[in-house]
Amino acid sequence: MNVTELLSLKNSELFTITIIGTILSMMLTMALRLYISRKTQPFLILALAVTVSFILTMSGYYLSTGQHQLLLKYHYVIVAGNVLALIFTQYAFYLLYNPSRSKNHRVFFFSLIGAAAIAIIHVLTKGVLYQGKDMLLQLYAFLVVVYFYFWIPDQVGQKKKYKYTLFLFAVSLGSNFLNQFILKSPKALWMNLYLFLPIVSYFLMFIILFERVVELLQSITKSSVTDPLTELFNRRYFSLKVKQHIERGILISVIFSDIDNFKKLNDTQGHEMGDKMLKAVAKIMKEECEEIGIAGRYGGEEIVVLVTDPSIKVDKLAETIRLRIQTETIVTTSIGYSQITKDVTADELIKQADKAMYIAKQAGKNRVVSFSPSIDE
Repeated sequence: MNVTELLSLKNSELFTITIIGTILSMMLTMALRLYISRKTQPFLILALAVTVSFILTMSGYYLSTGQHQLLLKYHYVIVAGNVLALIFTQYAFYLLYNPSRSKNHRVFFFSLIGAAAIAIIHVLTKGVLYQGKDMLLQLYAFLVVVYFYFWIPDQVGQKKKYKYTLFLFAVSLGSNFLNQFILKSPKALWMNLYLFLPIVSYFLMFIILFERVVELLQSITKSSVTDPLTELFNRRYFSLKVKQHIERGILISVIFSDIDNFKKLNDTQGHEMGDKMLKAVAKIMKEECEEIGIAGRYGGEEIVVLVTDPSIKVDKLAETIRLRIQTETIVTTSIGYSQITKDVTADELIKQADKAMYIAKQAGKNRVVSFSPSIDE
């Protein structure tokens, strides 16, 4: 097949419909899978919108294979359905980023009403207006997409990709309208190239959806394993990582710290100052254990560190943390640490570091104490 044959009207339409149908099927699978697992409205609406688009695309494929009488009979229905599906799909993508902005939902509602009204008037008048053509509906679709171009991208993430998507939709709709109703001539070879623009548009929509899903999954994962105030790992995740490293036979250490006189700080300077100091201490500990371990909030003002690099001298690391906190904040910390020994479990290792920290508290605070078997005696 040469280039001229490939770019012929019939082959171009078949190629475009096939590729778009494939992209829509992938989007539908993703939307349905996410709705089943999460039961959220945006994914349900997206699944419905993509389903309608997929059915209409496949109908277009059937009609483009040579059923000319059917094409003439149902052409307007397919065009109207595609316009409604396009608006509905943009609404679904908007909801992925703005599920609660109900006031702006009216924009999509009235856009759908407008398209439906034009289609109904056309049907009731039996196509008398505009000689049975879909000129008004196509012009309406073009104007709606142009409006969306200047409005929706600022309301969602991935602004540039979304603008490119709507721009290509607008160019495709506009070029088709120009060729069909202004030039009033058979589509020239170069005009057929615009049939390929929707492929790029739908591909970008798929990428936007995929990246949004990744963002949501990362957000869910982060919220399930981190403390919202300090952004350190939470107690459950920290304990799990300690257990995993022990099972792998890695020579690890645990540093257990507690901010001195934290209750007094909250009572005298307020909880806002307390939270500020807690975040400052967390930041220091996170910076010091970067690339050699992880930091976590164990509870209250207790912050812990898992040191996974056996070459690190834990006593020097703990002292560095203590000194930085003393000089860079208005609080001090008592620190205890323990190093893994044979037959010690994750819970026992953390408790050993905790006990060493309490010894540091009893010895006058703002100091580092290493765990030793004598502490348990």
